[in-house]
Amino acid sequence: MILDCPAIHRDIAMDAATPSDFVLIPTRADVFDIRSMRQTVDLMKSIDKPCAVVLNFCPPVGKELEDAREGIKGIGVSLCPAELHNRKAYSRAQQSGQTAQETEPKSLAAQEIIALYTYTLNQMKEGSDHG
Repeated sequence: MILDCPAIHRDIAMDAATPSDFVLIPTRADVFDIRSMRQTVDLMKSIDKPCAVVLNFCPPVGKELEDAREGIKGIGVSLCPAELHNRKAYSRAQQSGQTAQETEPKSLAAQEIIALYTYTLNQMKEGSDHG
């Protein structure tokens, strides 16, 4: 499950996460988004739900991305190694209701989604091996 809802909607997050095997929590590399995401992480910890944070809309330059990585690690939650950058391929694909893999299969955006998918499958497999 990918849980992308405002942290203030704890009931929605709880209802969505409870039957899930693994929860991905997307956040931007921004101090306000990371603060908000922390509430969702705390909620997942309170119900002992395996989760990881995935950085999205990552900026192409600047120290914000490294700062975000460090901040997330400091929270004590897994950080997905696949990051989704702010790429035009995503918005071009959305305009036609498709994915980057469909419209630009050799693009960096498509590679990022494949990496995210692979990571998620591996996390779910690890969870089923231990559960």
